[in-house]
Amino acid sequence: MISQSYADFLHRTAHALHLCTTARFTREEDSGRPLREAVDDVRGTLDAVRQRLHEAAPDGPDDLATYGTLLSQARRLTDRLDHSSRA
Repeated sequence: MISQSYADFLHRTAHALHLCTTARFTREEDSGRPLREAVDDVRGTLDAVRQRLHEAAPDGPDDLATYGTLLSQARRLTDRLDHSSRA
């Protein structure tokens, strides 16, 4: 079910955001590594959401528009996290 995949994406994103804050304010040499790993995990989860999107499409165009919007926002958030993790 796509809603469960999206919920998993949000959960993993919250973890990555927490690590982003930690990495930003920590002076440890390799504090960014856990963040990069978490962002890679978020991106993998986003891929799972994208794969499940086709299962939601038969429900009708309104559902597809909603899921497409969520997917677009999720991709933008993932890209920003990815950029932050490599800075």
